[in-house]
Amino acid sequence: MAIFYNKTLRTSNPSDKNAEKKWYPVAKSISPATEKEVAKIIADETTLNPKEAEMAIAQARKAILILLKAGRTVKLGDWATFKVTLRAEGADTEAECTAAKIKEVRPHCVLSKEFRFELQQADFQSTKTMEKKTSKSSGSSTSGGNSGWGDPGDITE
Repeated sequence: MAIFYNKTLRTSNPSDKNAEKKWYPVAKSISPATEKEVAKIIADETTLNPKEAEMAIAQARKAILILLKAGRTVKLGDWATFKVTLRAEGADTEAECTAAKIKEVRPHCVLSKEFRFELQQADFQSTKTMEKKTSKSSGSSTSGGNSGWGDPGDITE
């Protein structure tokens, strides 16, 4: 499995129109994973069946929403914390600083250092390699891997 990237040419300093342009790799998702796919992975790793895992995901979403709306921060194990921040208009006085000034509730998921470290260990492949493999195997519906989780199989650059 690998994280795919495209190559893009952009300025190294967006505020300077005359800045030198350089090539940068930019992450490219091959497709979004659905709750059913996540549930299948959970079911493969636990004693839950896929439908039970889907229900657990749905209930986790509901529980997180309830707790955030109750003013809580939600810590999921040692890998993620959900919290809320606000976008609001400023007020000249403390008395004028009311809930009416709140314009948007912004949910955030903060991943732990350990989770981010594990993600840094990913392999990377250019999307060009994915296109080459797809054109060679036109009509094939399998990915070449046996996980079914977006495994690019034997794609190499």
